[in-house]
Amino acid sequence: MKPKLLLGLALVLSGGLFGCSQSYPNNNEAERIENNREILRLATLIDSNKPPVTVEMLETGEFDGRLFDLGLSQGQFTSYLGTAPENTQAILIRLMNYSLPPENHKMLPDFSIIGEDAIREKAADILIAMPSPAVVSILREWLKQGLAAAEAGKPCRWGEVAEAAKGLGQFQDTSIVPLLVTAWRDGVFEKKMDVVFLGDMAARQVRETVILALVEMPSPVAKNILLEAMNDKRFDESMRYPIAAALVRLDDQSARDLLLDGLDKYLAPDQDTLESSRHNPAFYALQKLGDAKLISAIEAKAAAATRKRPKLVLPALVERMRINNLPVDELKRIAGEEQNLNRRLPAIINLGLAGSPDVLPFLESLTNAQLDHLGRSQKDEFAGVVKTAIRNVRLRNWQQPENKP
Repeated sequence: MKPKLLLGLALVLSGGLFGCSQSYPNNNEAERIENNREILRLATLIDSNKPPVTVEMLETGEFDGRLFDLGLSQGQFTSYLGTAPENTQAILIRLMNYSLPPENHKMLPDFSIIGEDAIREKAADILIAMPSPAVVSILREWLKQGLAAAEAGKPCRWGEVAEAAKGLGQFQDTSIVPLLVTAWRDGVFEKKMDVVFLGDMAARQVRETVILALVEMPSPVAKNILLEAMNDKRFDESMRYPIAAALVRLDDQSARDLLLDGLDKYLAPDQDTLESSRHNPAFYALQKLGDAKLISAIEAKAAAATRKRPKLVLPALVERMRINNLPVDELKRIAGEEQNLNRRLPAIINLGLAGSPDVLPFLESLTNAQLDHLGRSQKDEFAGVVKTAIRNVRLRNWQQPENKP
């Protein structure tokens, strides 16, 4: 039996961000009918023998759940992106405006809203994963409309607000930073959410998503909010250490101190205990930084180390952090020529994070790199890092055309 996205189960499948006891205004019925008609036309163009979307799905909200899986398998939107990319992207954009018939809203208003949101946001997930620049304008609108409604005390599609913040953060869309900062300062994510949410957990998830979006785009206007979040014990270490890394990029010394303290706890003699393992994110956050003051402090720790593990880990961490400061040409040399994965993979990661569209041909050439000296798991890791780097370049340069040879 095929898994389906059922209205009654959509709350669970969509992560619990959509519960609301008030009904949203329905879309214009003529627009809904036209949108559905276009979805069906595109579905037939994608696969005339077995269209991925049918009239029954659109009218009942019962979609084949596998359609939206992000893994590449036959019969999923991700596979259709390879065989019919333009039509698949177009149908996903249309599904971001999906709504059920008015009679569904009358009979089951809450479940109808939940079901619609589940489909709309899963379509957005795929477009963000591509990544498709076409999704940016829709996400901006979701964010603006949602926050305006919340500020006015009106029903809000909070799932769309979270989806938009997450996606636009990945696209490095700095235009949304002032909007998020203003909403945070006005208490939109604190005072006005619990009355429409099913519980505090869902509200906390949206707040975390907003903070992580600001972490993706460290900005002086958001510094005080990030400082507050870094010291907020409602967030666990997996949140607070990445926040600290963002603040280091804004030259905050208290963030450096938190990361160094977390590194000490990560390397403590009893590091295998549950308490010490909580500080692993500090080490991973440091690996992504190239801050000179942190490098100097870690070098001093390495020189003073007496135990075996810190003596091994700290110098390797310093070397990893130094790679983050290398120019693009040197990163390309390491990524293309060196066999040591401890240097090669970080170089590829940095090309993805800092590279312009000019590096895409080079990164794409690495998909055919000779890796005979590597084992299967290492080859898979290499391929995954290259794929992620290519995606990151496209995410961060979505407003610029690719330079293709």
